[in-house]
Amino acid sequence: MDTFRLSVEGPDVDGCNPLGSEDDVEDAILCGWSERDSLSPERLGDLEGAWRGNVTTVLSNNYGPDHKLVHRQLLAQSRALPIAISLIVQKLRNSITTLQTLPATERVQTAVGKISADAKELIRTPPKSLKALRGIEGGSAFQYFSAWRQLPIKWKGLGRRPIPNDWNSVGPRTSANNIKGYNRDASHPLNAILNYAYAVLESHVRIEIISQGYDPTIGYLHAFEKYREALVFDLMEPLRPVVDLAVLGFAQSRTFERPDFTIRSDGVCRVNSDMARHVVSLLVMVLSRQDAVGPLLVKV
Repeated sequence: MDTFRLSVEGPDVDGCNPLGSEDDVEDAILCGWSERDSLSPERLGDLEGAWRGNVTTVLSNNYGPDHKLVHRQLLAQSRALPIAISLIVQKLRNSITTLQTLPATERVQTAVGKISADAKELIRTPPKSLKALRGIEGGSAFQYFSAWRQLPIKWKGLGRRPIPNDWNSVGPRTSANNIKGYNRDASHPLNAILNYAYAVLESHVRIEIISQGYDPTIGYLHAFEKYREALVFDLMEPLRPVVDLAVLGFAQSRTFERPDFTIRSDGVCRVNSDMARHVVSLLVMVLSRQDAVGPLLVKV
């Protein structure tokens, strides 16, 4: 069934038929719900009963306790897990597509085999919890980025401005500047490009979500946190390998120079302004060639 986005004004929906003739619509999203309005579990049940469907998401004008309540309702109804699984399956399939553009090394073949098996297993035997799903996705991600290791990166002008030895090829996705092994605060130029590209993707997905009337704060895969737009990060997941494919193609076709990147006093690597413009242009072109977000929103 399609998801129906319903514009209402809190308690004023009593006694109305919100769907009109849309009797076959299964899921609804309430738009324009204010933080000051009461949304008790009983109230949510009344709204669902008014048209024999499910309230999938409440689109409020502000952050508040109602969001947490709705998110708990979604989890309790086991609606979040199937959506999260579908997003990760698509991410794994896109990851395989990206890997198949790389030289067929043993690393790449191992990663493709592992990720393909994980995608099939998610469909055949879906995990029972988000934690288990994240564990499967994390294992595939490790294999995926490991397959990138040792891909050569071309440089020029190193006689005047030398680079660290590990910049001559793709290294770990994690940053040497982060003791917890996260990928923020990149210490390698390719990771700096990726981080910037993901920021562009985040902005693109956020605009698409809001323009189509969805609440970016209610996610299905990422945890609810105040001021964290969980749905944005959810819908970014299948698109990350699409961005990766563009970045890898860009990196393998370009000969970099040391001034393309800036190293801060704390060792963090950043793209300079000219490189940032190249990345933005690349991503705008890639994301504009397809309706990248729309098909994913149908799942929600």
